[in-house]
Amino acid sequence: MRLTIQQFTDYLSAKGVKRECDQCGKESWAFIDQPAANTVWAIDSRRIDGSQTMPSPGIPCVAMCCNHCSFIKLFASMPIESWVKQREDVKK
Repeated sequence: MRLTIQQFTDYLSAKGVKRECDQCGKESWAFIDQPAANTVWAIDSRRIDGSQTMPSPGIPCVAMCCNHCSFIKLFASMPIESWVKQREDVKK
């Protein structure tokens, strides 16, 4: 599922996520769009010795960047997608 900015901001509002940047305190964020239509941002995993497995298991993320200090904030996308689907099911 590809989340829209509206779905993401609705989720943040519903969960009471604070708008202030953890680093500078400003409230100006940019949504970092996915790198390509079939690609998502993810936190990858690595072995303790530094080597990688292919494909590397990871956690899909939604990313935001502070427009003031460039701090990047990540949210796991799978719980957000589940929340959006539940809301859509309730509307039906």
